[in-house]
Amino acid sequence: MLKEALPTTQDLRADDPDRVCPMLAGPSMIDGDTLIVRQAQGEIAVQADRALLRKAFRLCDGTRSVTELLAGIAKPDARDQFGRFLRFLLDSGAFVDASGYLLANMGFAWGNNPYGQAAPDDVSERIGYRFSQTAPDATVAHAEPSFAAESSAAVEFSVARNPDDGLQSAMDARVSTYAFGGAPLAQGKLDQLVWSLAGIVGETRARAGGLAPRRTTPSAGSMHLAEVYVALRQPTSGDAGPGLAAGIYRVQYPGEYRVRYTLVSAALALLPRAVAKPWCLESAAGMVFLAADAGLAALRYRNRAVQYLYTEAGMALQNGALTASRQGMGFVAFGSYYEAVVRSLCGTPDHLILGSAIFGGLPSPAQLARADEAPAVDFAWAEAPSAEYSLPFHVGRAKLKHGPSDRPTWGRDTDPALAFRKALAETIERQGYREPRGLRQAAYADLEDALDPREVARFSAAQYRGQDFACVPFDAHAPYWWAEAERLTDGRRIAVLADLVYSADALRDACGQTSYYWRSNSSGCAAGTTMADARLAGTLELIERDAFMRHWFAQQPGTGLRPDSLPGPFQDRLRAIASTGFTVSVQTLASRWAQVIFLFARHAERRFACVSAGAGLSIGRAMESALVELESRVFSLLNGHDVGRMSPARVRTPDDHFALYARPAWFNRADRLFTPLAELSYAEAGRRDLASPQAFYDGLVDGGIAPLFVDITPRKNAIGGGDRLAVARAFAPGLIPMAFGAGMEPRGSTSVRHPASAFPHPFP
Repeated sequence: MLKEALPTTQDLRADDPDRVCPMLAGPSMIDGDTLIVRQAQGEIAVQADRALLRKAFRLCDGTRSVTELLAGIAKPDARDQFGRFLRFLLDSGAFVDASGYLLANMGFAWGNNPYGQAAPDDVSERIGYRFSQTAPDATVAHAEPSFAAESSAAVEFSVARNPDDGLQSAMDARVSTYAFGGAPLAQGKLDQLVWSLAGIVGETRARAGGLAPRRTTPSAGSMHLAEVYVALRQPTSGDAGPGLAAGIYRVQYPGEYRVRYTLVSAALALLPRAVAKPWCLESAAGMVFLAADAGLAALRYRNRAVQYLYTEAGMALQNGALTASRQGMGFVAFGSYYEAVVRSLCGTPDHLILGSAIFGGLPSPAQLARADEAPAVDFAWAEAPSAEYSLPFHVGRAKLKHGPSDRPTWGRDTDPALAFRKALAETIERQGYREPRGLRQAAYADLEDALDPREVARFSAAQYRGQDFACVPFDAHAPYWWAEAERLTDGRRIAVLADLVYSADALRDACGQTSYYWRSNSSGCAAGTTMADARLAGTLELIERDAFMRHWFAQQPGTGLRPDSLPGPFQDRLRAIASTGFTVSVQTLASRWAQVIFLFARHAERRFACVSAGAGLSIGRAMESALVELESRVFSLLNGHDVGRMSPARVRTPDDHFALYARPAWFNRADRLFTPLAELSYAEAGRRDLASPQAFYDGLVDGGIAPLFVDITPRKNAIGGGDRLAVARAFAPGLIPMAFGAGMEPRGSTSVRHPASAFPHPFP
């Protein structure tokens, strides 16, 4: 058995002035008496005498040690002053030891860094898919085993296939696995896997100066600083009883062919937040992370220590891939991780994260088939810590790869696994209204049972007379494309104008349509694990948007909810927003059908504003829905969301509506809705809660609102490990639909129209 005593940077005199060679930590400028150093995590500003700053800039180029620099200053007072200043610059992070310059700037390569822009997928994917098949060269097998050094010709040789060669067989079987079987992993298989990464095969190899055990992988200078951590999502199964419990473990190697697991934490809820493809984890057994104290390695190899450590990690992960292959396991080396989260999980706040892998049992053919039903998405975690305001939940951002729109969808939840699923569900939902199917062409007058689209949305005559108005009046005798809907009241099939169901671009591409009665958006589209859930969510969204549009057209606020009457957690979250300088108005909007909450946040000093709304059967659900939206928008405004040069006439999309009210010139144009004329308590408002979805639908029907639904579930509709989603589009004739774009509000759908409502609304 071996006992390890790893030296620290302090043990090795990392601060030795005879060795430390100061230099600027990144791109810099001196502006008067201020030095500004730009790093991945932000800028460092140092105020000092300008002459002293210029002296430090001139002398400290990373080629001379502190001792050498000070030795070149003759006057004792000046030498002492400059020495203290150098120490301050190093402590502040504005200067670094030149041997650690690369480490100080590794943040530019972290998973959440905003620097640079990748090439579009359809361009960059050509790198991997650059091969084409050709007939094999018949002469290869007979090539002479000699090669003239002066020749420029290429020579090929064939490699003998040996099915009895275990290593070759493992290489042949190795494949990156992104879907897993889900069954518990045998403890013995886990032991073999983690041992292959950096395990000890011999304890007795002596090198000059001490004992350096021989391991499964080589390491520069026999340092072997790569530490192994394993995150187990489910317990392992042992031959003689239970194995390891779920949790995060530090893996160590106390002797030849031995593995020791030390529990770091039993908490795994944050694991999906550590990777950019959290769906790969849903049926996986766990993950492996490799980390190292790169500062320790830099004491020996300076900046080259980083590439040596990554080389060591790459060899370890290849060992893992081959071992998994031989054991009939799935394995994929994984580079899309978020360093800060991995550091937190592993309890290594200062380590360099070198790599990771996901592992588990091999998937069945049925599991692979289910995984193929999931859309290909680009996904990223969007929230980040902020000194001014941090979100109280995780935010996932998703969009279809090669999709028709670059506009992302969002998922928010305190559980990162749910945040991811919500983001992907919304992506699937959005895709549903971009995949027209089952359409037929006919005139309204020729259809036996069809919904007159003017009952759903109607523009005013003045709007149609406007120059370049994007829609045309409905003609009952002209041919249109129609989709099939189901009426809630009797289950009867009824034709609905396709303009109301699918996006204009999708209808243009699928049917060649070039003119539109209505340009649809995703309001009323919803995804759910069942069609009933999707229909309910879509209908509630219609209620939310109808309530807002009625208040907007009337330019009237809702009824205020007294802040001190709100449940404590809601109060805390609203106080966090208020602490940043926002004033928040909390209102319930008039609606006969469900609870609708409207939130309006206004920052008078910085001159921007944003709104949100939510509908639910209960006031609590409506409040939660509205608040998570508001928190996200507040975060975007406070953390430098680029709103561009937006003006009212340029508003086209939901994002444009948000950007308009982030401009100082326009932020107060919705102020008529900010101050309620009356108030009530949260408990009083809650008396209107509905007991069930059936009670909700009964109220609608009794009030003359008969919802209809179109099944718009897209072809690719699986989420995570293969769970299928249903997507519905809801309609409710009699409600005012949401519209986006300057002048595109359905002004013919209501007789109440305040002149100020012609200005683009703030709802994103």
